[in-house]
Amino acid sequence: MQLIKISSFLLVSVLFFSFSSNHTTNVSEGAGVFSCYINDKPFVVDSITASIRKITGGEKQLSLNNERFVKFTFMNPSAKNINLSSSTIREAYIRYEDPASNAMGVPVKGYINIISLDEENKVLSGEFEMEIKVIVNNNPKILKITKGKFSNIPIVFK
Repeated sequence: MQLIKISSFLLVSVLFFSFSSNHTTNVSEGAGVFSCYINDKPFVVDSITASIRKITGGEKQLSLNNERFVKFTFMNPSAKNINLSSSTIREAYIRYEDPASNAMGVPVKGYINIISLDEENKVLSGEFEMEIKVIVNNNPKILKITKGKFSNIPIVFK
C-alpha cells in the first residue's frame, strides 16, 4: 500500500514538473501576446508577430494583424505615445472588424503608447486604449477597448 502511494506521488510530481517545464519553455521563447478588453470582455491572441517593411519614399511601416484588428499599423514607428483623437493623425492606422457583422470600425479617440521598439533584438511592446466606432445596419455602435497591451511581439523584417 505504501509503495502505491509513493508511486502515485512520483507520477503526479513528474507530470506536474513536465507541464510546468513546457509552459515555462513556451514563455521563454518570446511568443508575443496581444490582449485587451472589448466592452469589458477579454480578448487575447498568443503568438502574434509584427512586420516592418520599407515603403515608397523610404518610410518604414510596422504592422500587427490578428482576427479582430485587421490593421494595427504604424508609420515610421518609434517608442512614443500616439494620440488617436487627432483628425490629421498619420502615425497610426487602426481598423477593427466586428465579428458579428464584418463591419469595419475606426478609432474616434484614445491612444497607443509604443513603450519599446527594439529593432536590434526584433521585439515590440506597448499599450493602448480607444473607442472604436462601427456602423452596423446604419446604426453606429461604440466599442470600448481598455487595458490593451502588446507584449514581446517578435518583429519580422521584410
